[in-house]
Amino acid sequence: MKFSKEDKKEFFKRKEILESAKLKLKDEFVGLNDIIDEVIDLIEPWYLFPNGQMRPTIINLWGMTGVGKTSLIKRLFEHIDLTDSLYKFDVGDYASQNNSKLSYAFSEELKNRENHQIGIIFDEFQLGRTIDETGSELEKSGLRAMWDLLDSGKISILQSSYYGSKVYQLTMKLEDCVNNGSVKAKNGKINAGKKYHEKYFKEEEGEEDVVMKGDDKPKAPKIPEDLFVPEDFHWYIQSIWDTRFITERELKEYLKTMDESESIQFLNDTMQKAFKPVEFDYSSSCVFVIGNIDEAYRMTKNFDPDSDADRFHKHSLKITLPQIKGALQRRFRSEQIARLGNNHVIYPAFSSKVYKELISLELDKVKGKVKEKFDIDIKFDKSIDTILYKEGVFPTQGARPVFTTLTSLIESYIGKIIKEILESGKDVSSVLWKFSRGKHKVNFFDNKKNNLFVKTFSVRLKIESLRQSVGDEMQAHVAIHEAGHAVAAIYGANILPDEILSRTANVSEGYCSIDMPSINTKELYVKDIIISLAGYVAEKMVFGEDNLGAGTGGDFERASGVALRMAKTFGMLDDVPMFYGHKDVNTNTQWSSENIDEIEKLARNLVRDCEKECKKILEENKYLLLKIGEYLSTHSRMDSKKILKFVNEFGNDVEFKDRKTYHSFKQKIEEGLSKEKSFEPVRSVSNLKKVTLEGEDLSNVMESKKKEDE
Repeated sequence: MKFSKEDKKEFFKRKEILESAKLKLKDEFVGLNDIIDEVIDLIEPWYLFPNGQMRPTIINLWGMTGVGKTSLIKRLFEHIDLTDSLYKFDVGDYASQNNSKLSYAFSEELKNRENHQIGIIFDEFQLGRTIDETGSELEKSGLRAMWDLLDSGKISILQSSYYGSKVYQLTMKLEDCVNNGSVKAKNGKINAGKKYHEKYFKEEEGEEDVVMKGDDKPKAPKIPEDLFVPEDFHWYIQSIWDTRFITERELKEYLKTMDESESIQFLNDTMQKAFKPVEFDYSSSCVFVIGNIDEAYRMTKNFDPDSDADRFHKHSLKITLPQIKGALQRRFRSEQIARLGNNHVIYPAFSSKVYKELISLELDKVKGKVKEKFDIDIKFDKSIDTILYKEGVFPTQGARPVFTTLTSLIESYIGKIIKEILESGKDVSSVLWKFSRGKHKVNFFDNKKNNLFVKTFSVRLKIESLRQSVGDEMQAHVAIHEAGHAVAAIYGANILPDEILSRTANVSEGYCSIDMPSINTKELYVKDIIISLAGYVAEKMVFGEDNLGAGTGGDFERASGVALRMAKTFGMLDDVPMFYGHKDVNTNTQWSSENIDEIEKLARNLVRDCEKECKKILEENKYLLLKIGEYLSTHSRMDSKKILKFVNEFGNDVEFKDRKTYHSFKQKIEEGLSKEKSFEPVRSVSNLKKVTLEGEDLSNVMESKKKEDE
């Protein structure tokens, strides 16, 4: 092996740095241990062997907003001492059509970084989509440099493009001077049409030619030489021809050899050189593609703070690489997706445990800052963690709402607490901080743990106040509606709901959380429709048809959608398993107008049958329905334990099913095999045609087998 002692020493040094970075990142980012391990594993070959790759290392990070994708990479490069070698480009800034802005940015940011170990971040990658929502292709020529980099690491950059644009503007003006102003030049100087030339260039000389010198005394302006190519532009031209003209003086002398036509031709040659693409090689780089792919993380559009973080977390854990590529296919062309490779890091949504750890970590940071700055120890009661979770956690928005909530609910009160200490004149060494009934309650102690005094601070809550039970008519109406969903899930699907809410912080007044099995079947779709209709049926049963609420609209939409998909897409309701999609010229999928009304009628009949079944279930369990409704009319929430207690006390017997084995598919296979134990395979040698299998006559094999059996 061709490794010198210095190479080996550098290798082990880098390996140690990378291992240290991994540990530090795990201390800084909660809930991302597996993600950090995966990123470190992917970056390791690039970091340890910087000269060992022929193409860029491409690492894709996908997840919902606020889960730490970009910040993780930034901190990683800080820990491996490559902060100054990381370059970030927001794709959305460069995604407009026919825009060379990205090439210019590459030219400025990445110049002189060829064959260097650099990291490149393409953030908000989803905004560079090349396929719109209808499936039509979009022209995004402004991102061509990015796709070239992802492909081979080699990109063509318009070097000195700014200088070229200056020369372009100059050339356009001079061409107008010659064509429309009859401006002539000899030996680089104007000899006809001087006033027309001055129309363009006199103002540009202006006061800039008057410079200050010595004791702020004005220096006399230079006497103009009536140059056809103004001296103000010489620097740009010389910069483009830097190897041909070492100084501006050399360029000036050269221009003095030309007339107007020769000058313009020279300027055109200058532009051609300025805008000629120059290839740069960044194949030794590590490229991070970072984005939010809503098509894979379908829960991202849910901004309900009462939605279940753990449910979203479980769903996100099931997102696979094929699903990510399928989601990308709705935004990008296949050959572009291929350039991203297979290094896809899929971030999970934060669980409730991660959010709690995040809150605890941020509170520890507050403690540290206060201790360092004021020498005051703060102890946060668990009630602080609880209110921060209730106010700050939006399960689909990650850490950012938590940070802003902590700023408004905690950090903004630090100054008030310090003010109370100073005004009291007492030697306070620690405080105990609690939250109760809309107020912060702070106890102040001396160094002997004596309670010196107590202060309360009013807190304006934005989310939790919306959840508080008010016991009004609206809450009672919502209570029965959500109780209907719960009872239908219990006795219609044998599933215990996770929780029921009759007051929420969302625009919807209530919510019944039901974790359905992950494998969708015809049976489960029917149960889904029954559960969806149960709020409507419960309202009608308890309050009467004239008192139905508007909240049933969403339930009807869901029930109808499931039934229509069963009929048109899944082929579950017709005798013939057919797909009835929309007519699309790009596919072979067609539907017949003669059949579609009949198919939709099947879906309508299914919804009607499900409504009848739902009514039967609720009538048989009406007492439980009313008891749950009664409780929720004065309490905003029931958790699964409370629901189960009510079922045991006020409901009929029910056997709940395990979601993991809900369908008993494996058991059914075993039962089927046990019934077929007497089955004997039928083998007919006489009817077996001669087939060559791996170079051997299969009929001979079967004949030999027959003799062995005999």
